[in-house]
Amino acid sequence: MIITNKYNLPEVLIRFAQGKHYSRGDAHRSVTQLINSPRIVALEERHHEELEQDISDVLFSLLGTATHYILDKYSDESTVIREQRMFATVNGWRISGAMDRQEITAAGRIIEDWKVTSVYAVMNEKIDWEYQLNCYAFLVRLAGHRVCKLMINAVIRDWAKRNVGKVEGYPPAPLHQIEIPLWTFEEQEAFVKERIALHAATVMDDAPLCTPDERWMKPSTWAVQKPGAKRALKVFLVESEAQEMVAGKKDLEVVHRPGVNTRCLNFCRVRQFCDFGKQLGESNEADSNSAS
Repeated sequence: MIITNKYNLPEVLIRFAQGKHYSRGDAHRSVTQLINSPRIVALEERHHEELEQDISDVLFSLLGTATHYILDKYSDESTVIREQRMFATVNGWRISGAMDRQEITAAGRIIEDWKVTSVYAVMNEKIDWEYQLNCYAFLVRLAGHRVCKLMINAVIRDWAKRNVGKVEGYPPAPLHQIEIPLWTFEEQEAFVKERIALHAATVMDDAPLCTPDERWMKPSTWAVQKPGAKRALKVFLVESEAQEMVAGKKDLEVVHRPGVNTRCLNFCRVRQFCDFGKQLGESNEADSNSAS
């Protein structure tokens, strides 16, 4: 991977970026890769030496690394297992997962993961966290241990005290704990096998297009607003409902807001190697039929 420094940031960040080598161990896929888009993972592997990353993009990773370092340094509980990587072979594929923290209790193990994340991620359903921690629980259960709880400890990087009590659902503190639903072992096993099948098919053939969820697809909407206004009075997912609202009203209009593939446009680092990503160009318009 090519490390760049577009904003002339301190050189120490370059050394951090160069020294931060992610390893899944002796496995076909890590849990993080397994729950990710097979297309993205495959393209990252094929074009690893061509990929670019600016050191400005590793700042939040630096915060995450610092958080883990501090917790490891000052954690001395005898009933806690820290930074353990576990392995399992399922349907011929070896998978691995590194858990931040496992607390051993009489009821079973509590699996915890620390995230340096955003308010938006905490306030909205983050299904990837549920996938990730249940895959970890699957590995722990396969090793013969009971699991009783899954937890996310979210360090919120953009938390603001002024929003507490004013924004509905806003976390009351910059550290927020979230209990994640614990699936049955059968549900976890079925999910892992399904993900392995998708990744295995991608290795053997051309990578299928990412799903709308994997592209962080925002659907097309129709906004009812006054002509020239910047804000909508109401936004509809169905055009006919918007047209019904403006019927007979000359001071209102319907403005189509095309859907957006948010991840493709702003967050996918393999976009230049992806046919779908290249077709998007600089346009924010999404072809809702492309996934069919």
